[in-house]
Amino acid sequence: GCQDKICRLWETRRGRECLIFAQHEGIIISMSYAPDNMNIVSASADKTLRVWSTTTGKTKHLLQGHSGIVLSCQFTGDGKKIISNDEKLLKVWNAHDGTCVLTLAVDEVNSRMNMGSVATKKLTWTLSCVAPGDFTDYLFVACNNRFVYLLDINTGEEVSSIFCKAPVYCLTPGFHNLSAFGDSFGNIYVVRIE
Repeated sequence: GCQDKICRLWETRRGRECLIFAQHEGIIISMSYAPDNMNIVSASADKTLRVWSTTTGKTKHLLQGHSGIVLSCQFTGDGKKIISNDEKLLKVWNAHDGTCVLTLAVDEVNSRMNMGSVATKKLTWTLSCVAPGDFTDYLFVACNNRFVYLLDINTGEEVSSIFCKAPVYCLTPGFHNLSAFGDSFGNIYVVRIE
């Protein structure tokens, strides 16, 4: 995904461009392959996500409803859902039909989650990612209050939270039952889900 608003699919052995997808109206911020490699979801500064075919380059679903630049997007390990976030909204989408099945506003969940006593001017989501491996019913979301939350993907309820030394701007689902994230001070955290 590029600043020229185009997503490009490359054949890596020869370095050959195979397909371009040019339907976003803003720069591309994040992309994720579906587990079956047949679709890609792309997130853009145009406040939308698009699910598109890796064979035809045609849009399958236009996902709208974010209030700001979409900072991350990712398919769950089973390919059934897509998660995404902007600074204010975390969203879970049905990957089959593109409907939004859950929205969590950072301000709404402030009272029910352990947002901590760290003073911040404005609470924002910084990044989100799915949980690793077979833990397809969970997701991670990071907040600028230095917490990373493990949430139930169906209800949005907090399962666990981890306090970090600085806000987290790097998240990866990892493998099997391990996830990792990094904060803006350069600390790396590895979390085991059981």
